Amino acid sequence: MTMKWYLKLANTLFFVTVIVILLPMSAALAEGAEERGRLNVKLDRISGSKEDQAKRKTELENVFPELFKEETKELIHSTQVKQEEALEDLYQSIFEMESQADATTALVQKSLFTESYAAPTADRRVDEEPGEGTDHVLLVSAVGFIVMIGGIVFTMMRQVME
Repeated sequence: MTMKWYLKLANTLFFVTVIVILLPMSAALAEGAEERGRLNVKLDRISGSKEDQAKRKTELENVFPELFKEETKELIHSTQVKQEEALEDLYQSIFEMESQADATTALVQKSLFTESYAAPTADRRVDEEPGEGTDHVLLVSAVGFIVMIGGIVFTMMRQVME
């Protein structure tokens, strides 16, 4: 091993050591000792007894007082019941209706498969498929391309050797 390699290894180890030593210090300095583990939470709703909390009005109650009336709750409940009934009726009408597939299938079969139907026959069959000629042309062109590349390489090698 050369001296350059050892020097490079020493520099890398030095930088890794500096990073390992200084990185935890910068993370520890980010927060002070008195703030470590402390939660910044507003405690105005948590503190006090349950009776005090029940007596306080929330911001939502101040803005929309009609939402928390008993009549509004009853109206919401009755609307939900009506929607559930309408949804149930819709399910029953969609998934439980009588199927008319048998009658439709019979009509289609009757119109398609008549007794006087005869399949058309071909006069003569073609032995050659339309794609066979293109495969042969593709194979010949690929072989020609390979021979051409080989000739070019041979010519270049000959010029280099002379």
